[in-house]
Amino acid sequence: MKEANVKINTKYSGSSVDDFFNEIYSGDELEIIKERADFLLQIVEARKAVNLTQIDLSKKTGISQSTIAKIENGKINPSLNNIFKILHAMGKTIKIASL
Repeated sequence: MKEANVKINTKYSGSSVDDFFNEIYSGDELEIIKERADFLLQIVEARKAVNLTQIDLSKKTGISQSTIAKIENGKINPSLNNIFKILHAMGKTIKIASL
């Protein structure tokens, strides 16, 4: 059997994920990524706090369960309309606040 030559990229070896992100994103971009992740986490926590499954939320909003899962996992960007449908179904809303 012939040996395969495998090249290993060691550029980020020993680096943390934060080091990697700090190199490819600006400070403002990182803040937006963190705020988005926090927002999505709050949506999931709010859904669970009112004892709704993704299927229950789907029935209340008319948004498919698979789309809700993709929103919660950050795989797609929901429309503002869908955000409001989801929040309304959980008895929540959005407020604008200073950073």
